[in-house]
Amino acid sequence: MKNSSFTRKIIYIVIIACLLIPLSLVSRPATRDSETNDLRSGGKLATLRDKHELSQSKLAEIDPASETMKLASLGLRGVAVNMLWMQAIEHKKKERWNQFESTLNALVKIQPNFIRVWEYQAHNMAYNISMEFDDYEYRYHWVKKGINFLTKGLAPNYRDHRMTDNLGFFTGMKIGVADEKSQFRRMFRDDKQFRADMEEHLVPQSYQTRHGYDNWKMAYQWYNRSRILVEDQSARPYSSDMMFYMRRPAQLRNLGGAQQKEFPSDEAIREVWASAHREWMEYGDQPLGNTLGQVISLEAMVKTRETLEQKRAELDALAPEGTRQAIQSEILNLIEITPEEQAALDMLTDQRSDEQEILARRVLNRLNAENQEIDMRVAREIPEENQLKARRIGDEIFELTEELKTIDRYQGTINYRYWRIRTKAEMGEEAIRAHKLLYDAEELARQSIFDDEYELDTTTGEKKITREGSISTYESAFKKFGEVLTIYPSLMDGELADNLKESLGDYEEMLEVTGLDWPNDFPLQAFVDRINEEGDDSLPSTLTLLQRRLDRGEITEEEYERLVNGEEPDSETGNGEEDSLETPETTGSDGDEAEMKDNEAGEGSDEKQESGVGEKKSDAGEQDLAAPAALVIAGPGLVKEKPDSEPFVEVEGGFMVPYTTTIPGTDVTFEMVPIPGGTFKLGSPDSEKKRGDDEGPQIEVTIEPFWMGKHEVTWAEYKPFMRLDKVFKEFKRRKVRLVDDDTKIDAVTAPSALYDPSFTFDAGEDPDQPCATIAQFAAKQYTKYLSLLTGTYYRLPYEAEWEYACRGGSTTAYHFGDDPSQLKDYGWFIDNSDEYRMAVGTLKPNQYGLYDMYGNASEWVLGQYVEDGYKRLEGKSALASDTFVTPTELHPRVCRGGSFEMEAEDCRSAARQVSVENWRDEDPNTPRSPWWFTDSPALGVGFRLMRPLREPESRAAKEVHWEADLEDIEYDASNRIRDNGKGAYGIVDPELPKAIKDLSEDK
Repeated sequence: MKNSSFTRKIIYIVIIACLLIPLSLVSRPATRDSETNDLRSGGKLATLRDKHELSQSKLAEIDPASETMKLASLGLRGVAVNMLWMQAIEHKKKERWNQFESTLNALVKIQPNFIRVWEYQAHNMAYNISMEFDDYEYRYHWVKKGINFLTKGLAPNYRDHRMTDNLGFFTGMKIGVADEKSQFRRMFRDDKQFRADMEEHLVPQSYQTRHGYDNWKMAYQWYNRSRILVEDQSARPYSSDMMFYMRRPAQLRNLGGAQQKEFPSDEAIREVWASAHREWMEYGDQPLGNTLGQVISLEAMVKTRETLEQKRAELDALAPEGTRQAIQSEILNLIEITPEEQAALDMLTDQRSDEQEILARRVLNRLNAENQEIDMRVAREIPEENQLKARRIGDEIFELTEELKTIDRYQGTINYRYWRIRTKAEMGEEAIRAHKLLYDAEELARQSIFDDEYELDTTTGEKKITREGSISTYESAFKKFGEVLTIYPSLMDGELADNLKESLGDYEEMLEVTGLDWPNDFPLQAFVDRINEEGDDSLPSTLTLLQRRLDRGEITEEEYERLVNGEEPDSETGNGEEDSLETPETTGSDGDEAEMKDNEAGEGSDEKQESGVGEKKSDAGEQDLAAPAALVIAGPGLVKEKPDSEPFVEVEGGFMVPYTTTIPGTDVTFEMVPIPGGTFKLGSPDSEKKRGDDEGPQIEVTIEPFWMGKHEVTWAEYKPFMRLDKVFKEFKRRKVRLVDDDTKIDAVTAPSALYDPSFTFDAGEDPDQPCATIAQFAAKQYTKYLSLLTGTYYRLPYEAEWEYACRGGSTTAYHFGDDPSQLKDYGWFIDNSDEYRMAVGTLKPNQYGLYDMYGNASEWVLGQYVEDGYKRLEGKSALASDTFVTPTELHPRVCRGGSFEMEAEDCRSAARQVSVENWRDEDPNTPRSPWWFTDSPALGVGFRLMRPLREPESRAAKEVHWEADLEDIEYDASNRIRDNGKGAYGIVDPELPKAIKDLSEDK
């Protein structure tokens, strides 16, 4: 028995020993060769762990003695990652780039599936470290290091398209859009080592063009890999469909534009644009889903409209004959459409300017809303036996209407219509020839061959041109571009127009060098006049040319007057434009301007109402503005007689009404809505879900009546202010309207050009979208600019004023109640925005008629953020101004309302968003911009206008809310303007629009 037991034990030991051999082979860990340092893959289990991302063999590369390695070895990998991440943030904040790089390298080895780490490290190398070098070759080296680093993250994240998207972004934008893009792209074409590094991931032939290897074509291939991951390998999509499917075709149009500038346009470049057009149209046909469950395609607008009309016809067939016509006449007769709006509506979509497109879309939105009302009223007139069928058709009509709105919004957000037309135009014979001539002209200019070369026949005196110079070639190119713009007039705005402006500037400089005059029959003169109308008068307008001809005696005074009077009505000598400079259009809620003027006649003319800020005070007399009797019922938004319809706010001696003002010198308007005064509780109660500690304690605040912007300030409104950068610099160059001690009070700092437009405009730059990435200082300067320009005082709101306006009399978490599921009807946030800022005013307003108080763009309020909320005011009777805390540091400050990137709880009425210094981390300039941010979540930071019923009595009180509130901000602004030429300083008053138009006459 004992022998039998012993034998079994021996057999078991032998079996176990035999099993150890395959187990050791299967579980053998990945190791490094001591001599070659090559990584050995290990056994089957190690291979499977790598493949399925269950563990990482690269842990062996980390210093085993490090504290984070000890934590990771003990199973506390999450703690180790958090420690390293906090260290990385600190190193980045203090610009310790070497430590930052080392920390991130350790991080990706412990947690290689942390996508943000790969992004940060790549950005660190390609942007921050590369900017430390003056030599562009060193900069290119670090850009490559950033891209190469990203490729190391492909293996552990092989099913995550964010890695390939990042590679596409870095390869395209950092090489193709950088200031050194000409050198970078040339080096990329010749970089054999880089192609060898990339060969493991991309075949070099896949990004080769007939003009050599191209970074934009490589970016195209990276984005193509993203699509393969999602479409063929069922990887999880992390972007909205609209963004995800746009990225690949966008690289081809970038490729075409880049090669046009570097090579003579030929058949190869035509093929690039043809491919770009084909892929853009395929993108237009691509079914795109959104967070609301809709599936649309951008090219489906015509078909959807046809289906909508068909369904309306089916609905009408169920109603008594003539029902729709009767209801339509009744409703549409109440809609007032201005001549400008009608003209915009009558134009083809691709022929409208940005301002006309805004007008047309606003009218169409009004008409669509009325059509929905008509549909509902038609349905109510249908006999009872057909009501069920009518309800079904009505639901289909509603869905089609919403689909049309979504398509239109998407098209505007990504500039779809422009690029559809642009890609089509660029592959045409006229555009190819125009770009070829432009390239030749620039080459001749580089060789300093300005004039034509010719042979002179000594007998006849005839000149025979043997080679055209740069000037003649430029003119031939411009003639061809004139043909392109005649066929595709919508291209007068956008990237092509911006490129043409640069070429026109080079052409003018050449004329000055050679002593030649601008031709009277210039082929692109209509385009130049359009540029002048938009406020950029660096090139001579038709009126300027006429004045020059008069000065030279080429035409008489009578001929000059005749030619000037033959200009369009909106020219400088027309009626509309100059009047608008002195009296911006203002209308009451009932639209009855004549009644407003009658009501205001006793208080002075329209000119007096819209005069400078200082003059308005004299209009009110020397009385105290705080006293009710001193209120003067004059100016925009104030009438003496009670309006026939709401909304209005009754005040002492009159009524506040909504009004619309045209920004002088532009066609852009903004709307202000009256908000009644009252008392409310600021902050949120302890019982409110998702409440922040800084939202209390609740305090009672008394609010005076005021006007609030109907929606956030849009790009259409903000861009004229941005253009002052060039205008002020030109004033300084010509020594006109110079800022001195006497005029300094009326001077404004215009924001510098964007360091990285791809960041600011990543979420769109549609004119109807809210402007964003705006620093609080830039927002305050805009309110000063608008106040001095219009003669009406504007500022940012206090926190209490903003929350009071947002609540609209409610006491719930949102002005519509406590249910966050309803937020999609009132605000653009992370669940319905598709990662874009959306056109303002497209969702439902609050009780006061204010749109987008939640989401879309977070809105600046005045003052410093205080962490303990409103504790300092607890138990006191507070006014709105008491919630203002005088700033003592640049950050933190407060934004309200949440943005398109935020969760529903961050958009509550009482929620506060806190600014941080790293919102501008990626700005490599020193000092950093006081006007712009360069990091998320600043993509969603904008502002809204506020106008108090009673203006501050003193100018100093106004300046408090307009100017820089810290010496550091003032230093940054003045230093960048003085030393770097980034940003500009100039005088703003009601004469500014005319001064801008007069610039060209001073040449």
